Amino acid sequence: MRKESKRAMDKAEKGGRDPLEEDADIYCYPANSPYNSMDGYYRRLTDTQKAALVEMQKWVVDTDVDMAALCRHTLHPYLTLLRYLRANGFDTDKAKEHMAKNIAWRKENRVDAIAASLPEDLLGCSLAALTRFFPHWHCGHDTQGRPVLYKQYGKFDVAKLKEITTMDAVMDYHVWEQEACLSLCVAESHQRGVIVDTVTAVMDIENMKLAQVRRV
Repeated sequence: MRKESKRAMDKAEKGGRDPLEEDADIYCYPANSPYNSMDGYYRRLTDTQKAALVEMQKWVVDTDVDMAALCRHTLHPYLTLLRYLRANGFDTDKAKEHMAKNIAWRKENRVDAIAASLPEDLLGCSLAALTRFFPHWHCGHDTQGRPVLYKQYGKFDVAKLKEITTMDAVMDYHVWEQEACLSLCVAESHQRGVIVDTVTAVMDIENMKLAQVRRV
C-alpha cells in the first residue's frame, strides 16, 4: 500500500495534475450523500482547499511520508489527506502535524498487529462472552452503504467484563473493531461503486448509569 499510495501521489505531483480532476481510481459519494453539497469533500473543494491539498500532496512526496497505515482502508490517498485537512480546518501545518502524530501513535500502539489478530486472542475470551456483558453488533448498512453499528450501553457491565478479560484487552479490541469497520467501508465501496468512508453508530443508552462505566 505504501508503494501504491506514493505512486499515485508522485504521479499526480509530477504531472501537475489537478488533484480533483475526474479519476477512475476514485468513486463519487452516493447520490443521496450530504457530502456532495458540502465544501471540503471530494470534488467539492474551493480554490483555497485545492491549494491545501496540493501542498499536502507535495509534502508527502518530498518528505517520503509513509502513508501505508493511514491508507490501509481508503480508496485513494487524496481521500486520506482530505480527512486530515477537514479535521484541521484546512490548516496544512496542523494537518501535517496531526498525520505525523497519528502515524507515530499507530506504531506505538501496535495497531497493525492488533488488526491482524483474532479478537478472541486479544480478549482472552470468546466474543459471545464479551457481548453478554457489552451487547454490540454490526447490523447491515444504511441507505448510503455505511456499516451500521449498534451498541447497547444500558447493558454494559464493566464489573462482569473484568471477570473474563481486562480493560486493556477491551481497549485493544476497540482498536481492532475500528479497523474492521473501516475494512467493511472499503468492501462496501467496491460493492456499490461509491465512496463509503464513515459508519453509522447507534448508541442505545436507555437505563445507562454512570456506575456502569467507572473503572474500579
